[in-house]
Amino acid sequence: MKVSGFTVIRNAIKYDYPVSEAITSILPFCDEVIVAVGNSSDGTLDLVKQIESPKIKIIETAIQRHGIEKLAPLKEALGEGYSFGEIRAVIAHLNFKSEFTELRNLQNE
Repeated sequence: MKVSGFTVIRNAIKYDYPVSEAITSILPFCDEVIVAVGNSSDGTLDLVKQIESPKIKIIETAIQRHGIEKLAPLKEALGEGYSFGEIRAVIAHLNFKSEFTELRNLQNE
């Protein structure tokens, strides 16, 4: 069994969020930690890259702002166990995977 951690972060420095501490605190319990770093304007990506661990996988993504009115039906279907932030992160990840697949297909042609 593989245990994966997942977090989304954007502008951690600007908002004084302890992202390094948050990530390193779960490393002992995970086989991998996936960190989706949004299009930050404050050096958050560089801060995350400074954490030295082979377990960390960084996804650089532009986390799109989907309004609550668009996400409410999805949240209702998933239940109260998921926040709007988590739903946005999954959408961003799926968009990233879709773009990656397209690039890989172009390379194989």
